[in-house]
Amino acid sequence: MPVEWRRDKTDIGSQPVPNTTITFEESLGGRRIDDVTYRFGGSGLREIPAAVQGGPFRVVFFGCSFMFGHGVEDDSDAALLLCAESKRHLRGV
Repeated sequence: MPVEWRRDKTDIGSQPVPNTTITFEESLGGRRIDDVTYRFGGSGLREIPAAVQGGPFRVVFFGCSFMFGHGVEDDSDAALLLCAESKRHLRGV
């Protein structure tokens, strides 16, 4: 994991630096199996676009690499897809 990914190297876990873009590439046996770009907003989180956000219900997404969307582009992570499928009833935070 690149050093610039973390705000503070002494923190437990990792937290992206706000307003950054990171390209992640992964290979297995010399063959590229993953090449994605993660974009982080001012909160240091992958943001759900306003066009997908809704209300009146708020939902917080917290978890591991699956919830983060490790290996998937910004338009395919679980938080965005759940908000989109809610037909604008959910607002992800």
